[in-house]
Amino acid sequence: MLKTKRLKKLRLPTHTPKRSKTIPMYHLGGNLTEAQIDAFLSLTLQWCKETLGKPRRNLPQIEWTWNCTELQSEGVWAEYLTDENIIRVRIQGHKTIYNLANSIIHEYTHYLQPRKGNWYYRWNNSMGYKNNPYEVEANHIASVYDVQCTHAVLETMFPRRMGRFNRGGMGSK
Repeated sequence: MLKTKRLKKLRLPTHTPKRSKTIPMYHLGGNLTEAQIDAFLSLTLQWCKETLGKPRRNLPQIEWTWNCTELQSEGVWAEYLTDENIIRVRIQGHKTIYNLANSIIHEYTHYLQPRKGNWYYRWNNSMGYKNNPYEVEANHIASVYDVQCTHAVLETMFPRRMGRFNRGGMGSK
């Protein structure tokens, strides 16, 4: 399933972790401030670097907006711009913080994928977006790690609060 050489070293679990009811869903409509979203995105990128690895080139920058009409018209929540080395994120459309982590992990996987040979575009043209091996790989890695990443990042952002949730002291929102 994994096409990218540097990602083949990951020991992916055979099952996808479930979202935990002990962690609040943090619906993005109003639960988090802009500063908290900045922190979440930054910590998620750091988590990706530590967990998935980092090639020699610079880490991508993350640019986000509540709603980008260009991305919305394409039905896209996030994209990796290879030439600019930027992950662009449209917050609107991400219902929960888990979805947001999933998008960052997905786009970070694209960042790790080889650029030589324009294979992404070749496969897109011959197989279509959904069957493109790079998309399949990015979707799979994001679905395997989004829960783990979200929990780790929220534990860093809200250590006291998360301790109460992990002990079952408070319910989800």
